[in-house]
Amino acid sequence: MQQGFVDLRTDPEQLADNYWPAFADIMMVVVMIFMLASVVLIIRNWELVAALRDTLESERQAQEEVRFASQENATLEEQLAQAQHQVSVMRMQLMRASEQEQQQKQLLARKDLEHQVVVSELERTQRNMTVLQQHNSQLMQSLNTAQAELQNNESIRSRLQNSLQQAEQNTHEQAQLISQQAVEMSELRVKHSDAQVQILALQGEYDTIKVAYEKLIKPARTAKGKHVVEVRYSKRNGSKRVEYKDTGDADYKKMSRKKLEKRLARLKKAYPGKLYVKIIIPEKSGLSYNEAWQFTKEMLDRYDYYNDQE
Repeated sequence: MQQGFVDLRTDPEQLADNYWPAFADIMMVVVMIFMLASVVLIIRNWELVAALRDTLESERQAQEEVRFASQENATLEEQLAQAQHQVSVMRMQLMRASEQEQQQKQLLARKDLEHQVVVSELERTQRNMTVLQQHNSQLMQSLNTAQAELQNNESIRSRLQNSLQQAEQNTHEQAQLISQQAVEMSELRVKHSDAQVQILALQGEYDTIKVAYEKLIKPARTAKGKHVVEVRYSKRNGSKRVEYKDTGDADYKKMSRKKLEKRLARLKKAYPGKLYVKIIIPEKSGLSYNEAWQFTKEMLDRYDYYNDQE
C-alpha cells in the first residue's frame, strides 16, 4: 500500500501459480467437447448402421418376394399350359362325340326307314294274301257253280273246264307270288338283324377308340422345365390355318405347315428331350374330329418330348 491507495495489481508470483490450472480447465472443456462430439457421432453411426440393416433386410425381403412371385408365376404358367392342352383334348373329344352321335342318328334313321319298309312290305303281303284268299274263295265258289251248271247243262262243260284250268293257273301263280314275297320278307328280316349287328359293332369300335385315346393322353405329360411352344390349328372358309407362338412372343404368327415343321425340327435339335408342343384347337375351329386329331397326333409324335421318351 502506497500513499494510502490499495494496490489492485495482480501479484506476478500468484499469476504464475494460477496459469496452469486455467489451462487444465480449458483442456478439460476441450476433451469434454470432443467426447460429446464422439458420442454424438457414435450415436449417429449406430442409427445409420441400423437404418442400413433395415434397408438391407427390406431389400432381402423384396428379393424373396420377387423370387416367390416368379416361382408362383412359373407354376401358374405351367398350370395354364396344362389347362389349355386339356381344353383342346376335351374339344376334340366333344367333336368326336358329336360326330359319333350324328353318325348314330343317321344310321338309326336309315335303319328306321328300312324297318318301315319291311313293315310296309309285310302289310302289303298280308293284304295280298287276304286278296288272294278272297279271290281263291271266289274261284272255289265259281268252281262249285260251274260244277252245278255242268250237272245241269252238259253243253257248257268245256267252257267250265277252261275256266277251271285258268282259275287253277291263277291260283298257282298267286301261290308262287306269295312264296316269293315270303322269301323277300325273310331277306328283309335278315337285313334288319345285320343292321342291329352293325350298330353293336360300331358301339364296340367307339369304346375301343375311346380306351386307346385315353391311353394315348397320359397325365404324366407336363410343361415344367420344358421349352413350350404353342400351335393353334383351325379352318377358315375351307382353308387350313396354322398359327405359331414361341416362348417370349407377344402374339401368334401365321405360317404354313411346312415352315412350322421346319421350325419345330430346329427347336427339337436345340432342346433335345425338352420341347413341349402345345396344340390348341379353338372352340369354333371349323375342323372335323379326324382333321383335328390327325394334326395333333402328327405334331406330338414328331416333335414333342413326351413321345421321344417312349
